[in-house]
Amino acid sequence: MARAANFLRLERVGLPDDLRWLAEKYPRENWQDHANIHGIANMWLQRHDMFRELGGMLANGIVDYREGRLTA
Repeated sequence: MARAANFLRLERVGLPDDLRWLAEKYPRENWQDHANIHGIANMWLQRHDMFRELGGMLANGIVDYREGRLTA
């Protein structure tokens, strides 16, 4: 259980071995030209962008609430 918790920590350095192997075998620069990866890679990259945008919106909302510009 502790090992799983450490694996999920946001402070981890680098990728686990299995993911590093995939990243080396299929470099991001080649995703657009790869028949099996192109569509799914684009979908996940879009999801990551969406979560980054939502995270920014949440962070801004928290700041606005703390500074009294928003109410609960």
